[in-house]
Formats: sequence, C-alpha cells, structure tokens
Amino acid sequence: MRRLAGLIAISLAACGSDPSASTVDTADGHTVDVVDIAPPLDTVAPGPDVTVVAPVAPVDAPFPVLLTADTPLTATVTVALAGTEREVRLYRGRGSFVARADAAGALPLTLNGAPLTPLTAEARPTRELSGALSGDELSWSAAADILVTGDVSVAAGDTLTIGAGTRVLVADAVNVEVSGAVKSLGTGAEPVLLTASGDAWGGLRLLPGAVGELDETWLVAGGGDDAKRFGHSDSQPVVWVDAARLTMRGGGILDGPGKAFGSRDADITLGGVRVARCDTGGELENTMLVAERLHVSEIPDGDGVADDDDNDGVYLRGARIVAGEAAESVLRDCVFAVGEDDGIDHNEALVRVERAWIEGFRHEGVAASNGRRITIVDSVVKGCEQGIEAGYGAPEVVVERCIVTGNGVGVRFGDSYDWGDDGTLSVTASVVYGNVADVRNFSRALDGPKPEAVTVSCSVVGDPTWVDVSGNVAGPPEGRWTDGCATGPALSADSCPGLSVGPTCAD
Repeated sequence: MRRLAGLIAISLAACGSDPSASTVDTADGHTVDVVDIAPPLDTVAPGPDVTVVAPVAPVDAPFPVLLTADTPLTATVTVALAGTEREVRLYRGRGSFVARADAAGALPLTLNGAPLTPLTAEARPTRELSGALSGDELSWSAAADILVTGDVSVAAGDTLTIGAGTRVLVADAVNVEVSGAVKSLGTGAEPVLLTASGDAWGGLRLLPGAVGELDETWLVAGGGDDAKRFGHSDSQPVVWVDAARLTMRGGGILDGPGKAFGSRDADITLGGVRVARCDTGGELENTMLVAERLHVSEIPDGDGVADDDDNDGVYLRGARIVAGEAAESVLRDCVFAVGEDDGIDHNEALVRVERAWIEGFRHEGVAASNGRRITIVDSVVKGCEQGIEAGYGAPEVVVERCIVTGNGVGVRFGDSYDWGDDGTLSVTASVVYGNVADVRNFSRALDGPKPEAVTVSCSVVGDPTWVDVSGNVAGPPEGRWTDGCATGPALSADSCPGLSVGPTCAD
C-alpha cells in the first residue's frame, strides 16, 4: 500500500444518505448518541481483474474462497460456485466466502456471469490423531487428510511441522495445543487448511513459551470450545497466544463463532493476513502487535444489525512491557471494514496506526480510552458513528494527515460513559469535513466542553468554531474531493511551518 495519496478513493456519495442522530438508553443505563449510517456503497463498478482462488477443497468440510482485485475497489460481485450463486462484497480490493463441496471433482466457477477456471475438490486418505503427539505424529503432510478427533498437544522441545497443501479436519470443540513449536509451511499455490469436520472446532493454542510460524495458512470455522472463552465478547480465540510468540504470513481466519485472535503477554507479527466474519478480529492483552496489510471485514458478519457484543476489528488492551518500557504496537497499511462495534479499540495501549482505511463501524472508527497514546497518521476514517474518539480515562490521541469524513461525529473528546475524561485530542494537517458534526468537545463531568482538551491546527474543517484558528481553513478541501483526493488550501507559512497538509492524489 502506497502512502495515503495513492490509495484514497473517498466519495461523499459513497457514505450513503446523511446520517441522522438519535438518543437511546443502553442496557447498562447509559445514554449515548446513535447515528444511523448507511452501509458503504460501491465506489467503482467491478472490472474484469478480480481473481478467485481456493485451496484444493476437502469433501463436505468448509473451505475458503478468496477474491482479490487488482485495484482497491469496494464493490459487490456475484460468484456462482458449483451451481450455488452468492453475492460477495469486496472491501478495498479483498473479499471472501466459505463454501463446501458435496463431492470430489471440478467445481464450476463464474464471476459476474463470466466463466473462470474451476476450483477443485479432492478426497484423500485419512490419518486420525488425538492426544500427545510424538515421533512421526509431529509431521503432517498433504499425502493424507489429518483428522483430529480429540485434543492434541505438542510438548515443549518438540515441533509440529505441517507441510504445504496439508488439510487438517478438526472435530467439534477440539483444540491443537502447542507448548513447543508449530511450523505451517503453506505456499500461495499450496496453502495449509485447518477446518471443521463438524460444526466448529476449537482453536490453535500457543501456550507459555511456545513459538508459532504460520505461512499461507487458513483457519476456518474455529472458536467452538466454550470452555476456552476469553475477553469482552466471551468467545474462544481461534488462535490463542499466551506468553508466546506468533508470526503469521498470509492466510487468515474466516467464518467462526469465536474471535480470530486472542492473546496475553505475547508478541504477534502479522503480514498480509485476512480476517472476516469472526466474533471479533482480535482481543490482545499486554501484547506487542506488528501488523502490516492486515485486512479485517464483516465483524461479526455483514448484516448491519448491531448485536452490542464488543465486535471490534481489533481490541488492544494494555501494552507489552519490554526492558521496563511499554512496547509500541504498529498497524500499517491495514483495512478495517464494516463491524458492529469499533474498528480499533484502544484501552491503555501504546499504538501507532499508519496508512489505515477504517470504514463502516457501528460505533467508533478508533476508540481510545484509559491511558497511554495512540497516533493515527495518513489514514481514512469514514462511515462510522464517530470517527476518532478520545474517551474515558486519560488517553493521548494524536491525529496527523488524516481524512475523517461521512461520520456522525468526526473527532470527539469525551465519552458516553461518565467515568471521567482527562485525556487529550490533537488533530494536525488533516481533513475533518463532511461529518454531521466535525469536532465535538463534550465532557459529561462538566456537561460541556473541557478547556484545552482538544486542539485542531493546520487542517481543513467544516465546523466554523475551528475555522481561522491555529491555521485552520474552511472546507471543502481542494483537489478531486469527490474522488477522495484532497489537497490542502494555501495555509500560512507562519502558522504551519513545514507541514504537508492533507492527503493528496498520486500522479
């Protein structure tokens, strides 16, 4: 993903009709503002360059089908697979669904009525495993489907190796528990698949001291062990990392009743991973996360009905302490699209967000609370109830060179909870325009604005309170605004020395 300049394709029309505000009482007795945001509309008609791929499918078990466009379009396409037609939504060029094959053989495939190379389903010999693994049980290959009928474990000092193209079918609520190491050696041509032999298997659990390396590995229909529930949304993580280390390159986690990731006191590195239709994208506690090109969508589904179950794109709680210092988590070139709570929920974490696209969340695009700092730069936040919020406690929220548009509230200091708000919100060199309310400073404790809690400078704004203050100018911004390529107007060099203001179009 290039700098924001080369990526943004915002359209005010794409935000749907103007959001309308209302007030409701939540189950916990708090009164909050609710803004009804229409789901995002297509930004561009889909072109022919959308590829559809899948692993060699098992028979009668869920497998992933991945759609990838050659441009970051948001669009709905029609896919027919083996006679079953469905609409699939691509967000910023990525989409997916999960299917089942009734029998071995070719699976005819069309995209928007045009035939594509068929997918393949294949029956293989089976190898049944359960219990503590040892010897050759620690080596899994594509020669036979691995049937995990009961919990399996990998002892400290041992390594489970999963070869390219391997398929692992796991029984309901059954887990793969690793105290040693696991290496999954999938490739783009031959990914590894862990899926359910029934309704929903448990998860891959990295226990204290374990190391996991997952290359091009898909985990489908996991999170079904109620005894392993964790976190706010009270569901099992499909991948659990407990005082352990995980590196995941490619692949992803799709269509499970559990949350995709859960962790405590962990180190997690994700590159090019997709997450879709899980209870939560991830709930990470005291964890150092480095995520690049992470794509999270439709959390927990794409039906647009809020279940009020903490269905966040990612929830980062606390920070990993390394050598006595809080380690900063980084989310870079990531997409968070459509969810029923927050895109990024920050709770006393230390986080930097770079070149993110955050769209279509029922509550906040970015919600910060409790303490420490979150910095959001070169990013787009749109189509949410509130774009970026500095909420309860004392978070430090820093926003630089971002576009925040089409939300109920663009940027906000304060919270719907009455737990105190002593943080700060700083916005610089950004476009905060086209929201129902662009800037809101409201402390429930004061029943009004909190002095010096919010600063907006060198930005394009629509709120007249902030125009001609600290180098701000009135919107709309210059440039091809309907295409989302905004340029900053001529700003005073004295007020804004050395700043490149606003995202700009690529050449």
